[in-house]
Amino acid sequence: MLAIIYALIYFLLAVAQSSSCSVNATYLELSDPPYENYFYSDCNSSTQVVVTSPLPDSDLTVIGPRLLFAWPAGNSGAVAFFLPADGVNGSLAIALRNLTDKKRALDPIYDPATTDGNFPRVGVTGVVSLNTTAILSTIILGSVRTIRDFTEGPSTLSPTVQNANQIANDESGGVSISRIWLDNVTSTTLTFKPHDSDGGTPIVVNNTTLRFGAGNYAFNAYFDYPQLDQLSPQEVLNNASQTLITSNADQVDSLAFLSYADKLLAGAWRFLTYFGRDTMISLLLLQPVLSEGDGGAVEAVIGAVLERINRTDGTVCHEETIGDYATYLNLQQNIKSTAPQYDYKMIDTDFFLPVVMYEYFVKSPTGQQRKDAFLAIEATINPDNHGLKYGDLVLMTAEKIMNISAPFTSIGGQVKDNLIHLKEDQVVGQWRDSTYGIGGGRTPYDVNTALVPAALRAIASLAAEGFFPTHVDWHDTASQYAQVWEDETLHFFEVSALCARRTQHN
Repeated sequence: MLAIIYALIYFLLAVAQSSSCSVNATYLELSDPPYENYFYSDCNSSTQVVVTSPLPDSDLTVIGPRLLFAWPAGNSGAVAFFLPADGVNGSLAIALRNLTDKKRALDPIYDPATTDGNFPRVGVTGVVSLNTTAILSTIILGSVRTIRDFTEGPSTLSPTVQNANQIANDESGGVSISRIWLDNVTSTTLTFKPHDSDGGTPIVVNNTTLRFGAGNYAFNAYFDYPQLDQLSPQEVLNNASQTLITSNADQVDSLAFLSYADKLLAGAWRFLTYFGRDTMISLLLLQPVLSEGDGGAVEAVIGAVLERINRTDGTVCHEETIGDYATYLNLQQNIKSTAPQYDYKMIDTDFFLPVVMYEYFVKSPTGQQRKDAFLAIEATINPDNHGLKYGDLVLMTAEKIMNISAPFTSIGGQVKDNLIHLKEDQVVGQWRDSTYGIGGGRTPYDVNTALVPAALRAIASLAAEGFFPTHVDWHDTASQYAQVWEDETLHFFEVSALCARRTQHN
């Protein structure tokens, strides 16, 4: 009897939590044909849904009907690729329908954890419409990175991932596709069934492909992974900027979707995770409107950067790999682990950290008051940094910057070899991080002429405020270094262009 009472109390608490979340939920639609974007967030989870339906002038070799789900937690996702059953490419159109009696296309899914150690199942439910008979040809469940490998690469999939998909029919003519992650714990599930009032035909399963008739189908997409603590629109903005919530609602809701208590994300849907350079630049641009103090957006950005610093040399992390894809990469190295992986190839990201630290902890009154408490926080995200405090990690990066900038400032040291170059085994290293982004160059202009001296100026100011008690000389030394970099780097990047004389013939 007591167990029944406990179960009833647990159920009622879960219902109350779900109801409260729905009342305070954020819903946003952004249209960019052939892509329709839907965002739903509440206190349980955050979801982005992207519907791709080709236009008459779309390049059908790269754009096809697709229903995609992306979750910031674990950089997770699911996608269903459709084809017209009659084989006429471009004839299949898909769309989400608004839910009955609601002005939105998505509702939340929240199923409480059933046992200790498990996590709730969270996601979204909705209705998708197909204008003609369709084949669901490819289903990917697990990580956004796996989806990106398929959509941006040679369209190959790992059998280790794909062979774990489990497809099952139900008695209502619906179908469930689920997959246990490589951690053997987490699962992602995608279900379809003919919509109750005006549904399509029963779904036919043929091995790993599904056949849908024209019509409407209810779908559920959910997973059971630890969720992030999202900042609400009210929490992400400072007090002076609260009016933006109504005057610029779409922009603020978009910002809130990317803002969480322990990090801000780079962008939807392909980059729903930490990117150090991107979020620090965003912080510098948005700081006048962002919330400060403990639990605010500014400290979320800075804290996320510090958490992921490489303790061996002070390098700031460019990108993290988490969730199912981290387990996958670990297995490629014969490591059975769900531990995250961190990318340290960028050479520009280090130099942004002192600048954002200066802008907040020196120039902001709130930051000045928060300095000591913030630097005393112990790192918890990167397992390698456990036991280190934020102040220790800041010092590591500052020491790296001082060390690598010193040779150029020495007597006779103003030579090309002492500039900052890409790492020897990399073809990328700064913000134009594509294979051809800097045209084969190895010594970026922006890093050497702007970022290095800016970081040195910031270190000098931080040292003057007592940030580096073991390096009190940095107030003067870093300023001197900065002056040399400002004065002596520009000429390395001068280009002379000869203009041919233009003549006019009558």
